[in-house]
Amino acid sequence: MSIEEQIEDLLGDFLKSMGYGVVRIQIRGLDRKVVEIMIDRQDGKPVSMDDCVRVSKESSVQLDVADLFDNPYVLEVTSPGINRPLVKKRDFERFVGENIKVKTYTAFDGRRHFQGKLQAVVDDSILMEVKDENQQLTPVTLLLEDIEKAKLIPN
Repeated sequence: MSIEEQIEDLLGDFLKSMGYGVVRIQIRGLDRKVVEIMIDRQDGKPVSMDDCVRVSKESSVQLDVADLFDNPYVLEVTSPGINRPLVKKRDFERFVGENIKVKTYTAFDGRRHFQGKLQAVVDDSILMEVKDENQQLTPVTLLLEDIEKAKLIPN
């Protein structure tokens, strides 16, 4: 299990009880680690600075007790912002009907970059409607496991 997965296991239910969900956890840095926890509010309202401060204070206590790092680390709690990343299946399900941008690990029909409307999530795939080389709308199905990065495109 990766350190990011360990942190999500440690904090997931705790943050849920506070009214938040984990969007993504990233670890950066070599000597001094930066632990970034991106949160979302379960009530759908935008994440405020006060939310980030509250989650940071509560999470730092949990992380210190768990003692997952050998050296000191910096904890950053952030909001998803307008270019919200889509990381988990539930993220894609939540934003069906929205315009998204996707980068895949492997090429599909010679492409790794897709932009269009997210039509559906079916089993472990997403269905998008994208423009082809002739600017015609065409359906594309991508496996969730093949998605390297995905994010919302702001209106």
